[in-house]
Amino acid sequence: MAELGGYRFFGIANFAECWAGGLTSEFFDNATKVNKCWGVRPNYRECNDYAETKCVAPPVYNYIYEIIS
Repeated sequence: MAELGGYRFFGIANFAECWAGGLTSEFFDNATKVNKCWGVRPNYRECNDYAETKCVAPPVYNYIYEIIS
């Protein structure tokens, strides 16, 4: 959906919410540090940029993905 909307970045917040928008500091203000992100179900292990699973962020934060085309 973010790519169809013409966005280069999107964030996953609150474990399941997908957010995309213009490249403003407000969008990135709630980007979380790696130690607050988690892998998706069923394991919910701590996640980082090198994890084999997708990562999500807890409430208030965004785990930022960049769309590479």
